[in-house]
Amino acid sequence: MAGAAQFEDAFTNLSAEYEGEWLSAAYVEPANFGAIASMRSMVIAAEAGAGKSALRIILVQRSTNAAGPHHLAVEWRFTPALEPLHGSHLVRAYTQQVFGACAESLLRVIVDWPQRFVAAHAWVRTSCFDFIHNALGATLERTMMRTGRNAAPEAAGVLQALREHAPLASPLDQLADVTAELAEIVRELGMTGVWVLVDRLEPWLSADADQTAQAFRSLLETLTLLETPGFVFKIFAPPELQARLSGVSGLGRRRLDLLPLTWQVDELKAIVSARLRLLLGRDDIDLDSLCASSLLLERLQQFGGANPRGWLELARPFATAALAAPAALPLTAQQCHELHRRHPPYLRMDLSTDQAFLGERELSELTPTARRLLRYLYQQQGRAVSRAELYFRAQRNLPEVPAGAELGFDGSEDWTAQLDTALWRLRKQVEPDPRTPLYIITTATGVRLQHVR
Repeated sequence: MAGAAQFEDAFTNLSAEYEGEWLSAAYVEPANFGAIASMRSMVIAAEAGAGKSALRIILVQRSTNAAGPHHLAVEWRFTPALEPLHGSHLVRAYTQQVFGACAESLLRVIVDWPQRFVAAHAWVRTSCFDFIHNALGATLERTMMRTGRNAAPEAAGVLQALREHAPLASPLDQLADVTAELAEIVRELGMTGVWVLVDRLEPWLSADADQTAQAFRSLLETLTLLETPGFVFKIFAPPELQARLSGVSGLGRRRLDLLPLTWQVDELKAIVSARLRLLLGRDDIDLDSLCASSLLLERLQQFGGANPRGWLELARPFATAALAAPAALPLTAQQCHELHRRHPPYLRMDLSTDQAFLGERELSELTPTARRLLRYLYQQQGRAVSRAELYFRAQRNLPEVPAGAELGFDGSEDWTAQLDTALWRLRKQVEPDPRTPLYIITTATGVRLQHVR
C-alpha cells in the first residue's frame, strides 16, 4: 500500500496534463522514441488516446537532467490569428508566436541555471537579452515576474540586468538569421538545440479546421524554418491535421519526417503493468498476474483498441478492486467475471457516420436494420422505447406509430415477431452473450439501451 495514496490517480484522469510527476516513472517508450527525440523536425501522427500529450511531457522532462538542460524544450501554445491572414503575413504572425514561446523557455533556463548564463561569452549574453526583449515585447515584464517569482539571488541579478538592457532592434521576420542565432545561443549555453513542441490542437481543429491546417501548412512550406541546424519542430498531429498536411514541401524535400505513434500489444501490456505497480506499491504485480483467469487480457485485446487510453479505461475497475484488497491478489476468476459484467465496455455511436463501437472495437458487421435499431435506441439517452415505437419508427422508418399499432391493428403482418427477430439479430451482433444481455435490455415498458457513452 506504500504507493497507493501517491499514485491512486494512475487510472483516474487518463489525460497526461492532469497526471502527476509520477508519469515519468510509469512511462513506457514507444518503439520509435529514439527517432522522435532526435534533432529532426517531424509530424508525430496519432489517434486520440494514443498518448501524444504524455509523449510531449516526457520529452520536456527529459530535456533536462541533474546537470541542467541539454535541449531547449519550447512548448508552443498555438493560437489562431484573430483575422484571416495569407502568405508572408500568416507566416510572420505564427513565427512571432513561436519566437515568443522560445524566449519564455530561454528566460526560464536563465532563471533556473543562472551560472550557465553568467559563464557565457559577453556576445552570447547580449544576443540572448536582445532576442528575449524583441520576442516578448510588451509582455516582457509580466513574463519576468512570473518566471522569476522564486529566483535565487544570482538569477535575480540576471533578471535585473535583463530589465535594464537596451536591446538592439532586430526584425524577427528575418527567419534564417533569427533561428540561426537562437540555435547558436542555445549551443553556447550548453544545449544541443531547440525543440519547438506543439500539441493539443484538437479544439482549434474543431473550431476551424481549415484555418488551423493552413497555419501549419504555411509554416511547413517555409523551408527556412526547417533548414536551420539545431532548430526543429515536433508537431503532435491528430488524424484530421495529418491528412491536411499531406504533400507539404517539407515532407517532399525530406526536411520533415512523418512518424506514427503506435503501440504493439506487449507495449500496451507494459503500460498497464507499470501503472498497476505504482498504484499498488508492489513490484511483483503486472497485467498477467492481476487476475487468476485470462479474462482481463482478453477484454483489453478485444475492446481496448491499439491505444493506451482504451486499455487503461477498461483496466480501471480491476485496478480499483485490486487497490481495495492488495494482499488478496490475484483477483479470482469469479471476481473478474463479475467486474467485467458490472463494468462492460461502453457502447458509443458516431451519429454523423453511423459507426458503432464497443470500447474501441468497431461493430462493422451490423446489418442495415440492426444499425437503424441501434441508432434509434442510442438517440433516446437510456429511455425505454415501446416495442411499437421501435418497430414502426426505427425498423420501418415511419414518422409516427400508426393508430392502434400497440394492439396490432395496423393491418400489417405480425410485426411483433419481426421485431423480436430483429432484436435477436442485433443482440447477436452487439452482446458478448445474447442470452444475458448487457446493453439491449427489455423492460416492462419496452426496450432500453444502457452502458452507453
